[in-house]
Amino acid sequence: MSNSSTFQIVIPQSGHHEPITVIKEINRLIFTGDASGKICIWNTSFDSELGFIKAHSSSITDIEWFPFSPSIITSSQGLDIRLWSWDNFSLLQSQQVHGSVVINIDFLGDYIITGGRDRLLKKWSFSEGKFHLVKQVKIPYLEEFFVFDDKILISCSDGSISIYDSDFNPLSYLTLKRNKLVSAIRKSGKYLSTYKKDPYTVIGHLEGVRGLSVTCFTFDEKFLYLGHFYGIITVWKKKDFKLSHIFVSHDKNITSIHIFKGKVVTIALDSKVAVFDIAKEKHHSYELPYRPLCLIQLKNENFVIGFDNGLIGVYDSNFNEIKKRVPVQNINCCSISPEFILIGTNNGYVKRYTIPNLEEIAHFHINSSILGIFYYDSMIAIIDSDSNLRIYEANLAFSEIKQLLIPLRKEELTLQGYNRYIVLSPNLIFDFEKMEIMKGEVSSSTKKKYSESIVYSFSFETGNIILNIDENKLNMFLEKGDYSVYPEGILRSLKKLIHNVSSPLRQIGESTWINIDILEQARKLR
Repeated sequence: MSNSSTFQIVIPQSGHHEPITVIKEINRLIFTGDASGKICIWNTSFDSELGFIKAHSSSITDIEWFPFSPSIITSSQGLDIRLWSWDNFSLLQSQQVHGSVVINIDFLGDYIITGGRDRLLKKWSFSEGKFHLVKQVKIPYLEEFFVFDDKILISCSDGSISIYDSDFNPLSYLTLKRNKLVSAIRKSGKYLSTYKKDPYTVIGHLEGVRGLSVTCFTFDEKFLYLGHFYGIITVWKKKDFKLSHIFVSHDKNITSIHIFKGKVVTIALDSKVAVFDIAKEKHHSYELPYRPLCLIQLKNENFVIGFDNGLIGVYDSNFNEIKKRVPVQNINCCSISPEFILIGTNNGYVKRYTIPNLEEIAHFHINSSILGIFYYDSMIAIIDSDSNLRIYEANLAFSEIKQLLIPLRKEELTLQGYNRYIVLSPNLIFDFEKMEIMKGEVSSSTKKKYSESIVYSFSFETGNIILNIDENKLNMFLEKGDYSVYPEGILRSLKKLIHNVSSPLRQIGESTWINIDILEQARKLR
């Protein structure tokens, strides 16, 4: 809320509008983080979004259960880590832990491990609600780190890979012999055309000074599985850190690696899922619609994949698509009628939400971006990027009444509504009552009256619509019976919204919006 008289309603757009960078399943809830710093919270079937957290101002790098209190901990390409209450996901604490981007967070025994682009690996304790630095070590070229058992795998941008103990002492180095890499590249040529050329030419593009940097990691009881640049996978014995297998599953960088029923499952920037059976040296790949950035397997054995356009796909174990959560559409404009809130999107959708319960009941599509939506006297005007002005009846049928071509390019439009008039440019207006586009302008006195009488406004945050209502001005207009600026039906609809719904999502502090009812239902299923 911006002041004491402003009533704020969130109209959620389910999902993300930026690349999905992290997916985690925590206590039967799914958390998805994106490149804008937004985290969405879902039930495990992805039927319902419980809410979202504006967790950070930069791309999410990690989301983890925090074992020292009932909360989750998050990091981003910022400098801090943040704790969020498990009860309602309100912000508990934010603490700067690095002087540059936080790579990720993990846990080792009773400690929290963080790494940053400042090339520092740090160990933290947590007591009395605060983080305390226990130890730190400078690691030149630090790029990624991964915790397994009581050890840490360190990958550096120079290609070196090392194993550290819990006190940050180096234990071993993973050394990959070039002849084994050459052999793996040659074998991959039979199913990856990119690798049919000379292996030494390929290696020249792959290697750092000391080897292959790691892009992703997983492990089981006996082995460490490392995904590298250009689709290369190495498998190492945990007992002595000797190389066990090396093979190639993609011809682009691997973004996630997983073990499923003895097979290595990887996704990569070639827009494919690859499944490699190590024992049989058998390779199979599946096409994906977009570039995948992260993958997890749920407890029901379904896979969830996050894509670079904000789409989330749910797949069975044979990678048949079960369902998807489409990316949030960019919203260009909003309007309100006595019965509906209407939004226009960049890809040509007009959506309607009922008043007061804010249910999306219907939408329709045109082949151009929606630039403006305006309501007047049971009619709706929609202006698109092809300079069309369409008039519709403001009902569920959306019957078109008239269509006009605006004699202006999209770049010249300056859209503003003043009751019966829509200002198209400084000297061109549309008159709802005459149903004409004509030369002229709205008087300065009318413009001043409107600017001083603004009762509601729309804003857009992380893919969601925020409706701000000035309750003092709303009550003043209703008490005076003054409907010269806003029709009575719209004012009474705003009053209904204030009295009957705060939002499908309840705002918890400054960062979190949660549907409490759906959250409780999801938790009862655990």
